[in-house]
Amino acid sequence: MPIGTPVDLGFGGVLTGSSFTITTTDNIATGDLVPVMVVVGSGHSPVSSITDGTNSYVLDGTFVPSNDMEVWDAISSGLVPAGSGIVVNNPDAAATMVGTACHVTGIAQVSPYDSGGAATGNGTGTNASVTTGTLAQASEIILAYTIFPATSTFTEDPNFTTLSQPNALGLVLSTSYLIVSSTAPVTYAPSFNAPTTNWAIFLAPFKGLAPSDTFANSQMLLVM
Repeated sequence: MPIGTPVDLGFGGVLTGSSFTITTTDNIATGDLVPVMVVVGSGHSPVSSITDGTNSYVLDGTFVPSNDMEVWDAISSGLVPAGSGIVVNNPDAAATMVGTACHVTGIAQVSPYDSGGAATGNGTGTNASVTTGTLAQASEIILAYTIFPATSTFTEDPNFTTLSQPNALGLVLSTSYLIVSSTAPVTYAPSFNAPTTNWAIFLAPFKGLAPSDTFANSQMLLVM
């Protein structure tokens, strides 16, 4: 099974609180990857857990510029119907948090996260750039999470496709993606066209199914 086109699930946030919910806009099927990117306001505790009633999510990576960017994921163990809640929890009762989620098919069912990259900066033009290391395998999807003020003008990297750009509490949570067929490092370089733009980028690569995984899934479907 090849890596599928990611589908946006929605976003959410809380100005002051210990949790918020992303109400899903699409069904999540068994075996789907569900990555969630969360931004926690400066000075607050990191996220403690993410659940959706079916799955418990694992933390893939954290990047701490002025805010705390975190990427979590779950490989869904069952159907999560549209309208369900992905609940993000924080031990800080007064935390400011925003987050966005999507789901993708055709992803490795065990340890799907590869080694990513992150950067932050301030300015305009094409100075925003992040590069992954050499990828673990040729078939991967690179999710590029970019945060920047809603007052800024953003131009997408022409090699990537924009999935969603919600405005959450004045912060744009941009999710873009690129499906690759090589282990070569991948660079993500959008640009900004407003003065004194503060931006941060987190690249999150996820591995596609190995041929053995594809065969096992096919056999399971035949049995069912």
